[in-house]
Amino acid sequence: MKVGYFLALALLLVGSTKADSLSVSVATSRPDMSTWSYTVTNNQPLGDPDYVFGFYVAVNAALDGIATPQGWIAQTDGYNYVFWSSTGSAPYGTDIAPGTSVTGFSVSADASSGLSQAATYGWNHGSDEPGPISYVTVDAPVAPASPEPSTLLLCGIPLMMLFPHIIKRKRGSPRTKFHNAKAPHVY
Repeated sequence: MKVGYFLALALLLVGSTKADSLSVSVATSRPDMSTWSYTVTNNQPLGDPDYVFGFYVAVNAALDGIATPQGWIAQTDGYNYVFWSSTGSAPYGTDIAPGTSVTGFSVSADASSGLSQAATYGWNHGSDEPGPISYVTVDAPVAPASPEPSTLLLCGIPLMMLFPHIIKRKRGSPRTKFHNAKAPHVY
């Protein structure tokens, strides 16, 4: 009985060894101060069945524009991400083949540059099913951080709210009236 469980576990582990990551590189360039352009290179060995069919970049800024290579489409919510995917049906001629690269992925935004998470998605052309995924870090648009309220403002507002109560107490206190009154003269 234990041998059966061990054998099943071993077969499961052997079947999951193909879950290696896709060997890719992503180069970022900045043609101008508001544009981020990406070149995706599939570094899999020639003849490997894993092609790149998707490219995802997390952004954190309102996007002004998106450029897409020919044969690819882009999906975005306009602020958090851009996902490019290859179009067409088998034999998937616009996927990025091993040993090749595709340029033309770009975003533009009125934002500063910062490091962001990106992913490339593989498609196994041999079995016609999803392949491995690779995660990389790229430069991407990042909205400037919103300024924190100043400490003076945070401390000053409660003091300003208490000020009328402090003045009223100081003016209207019976003890204050007693101390301010002139002492009677005794002869």
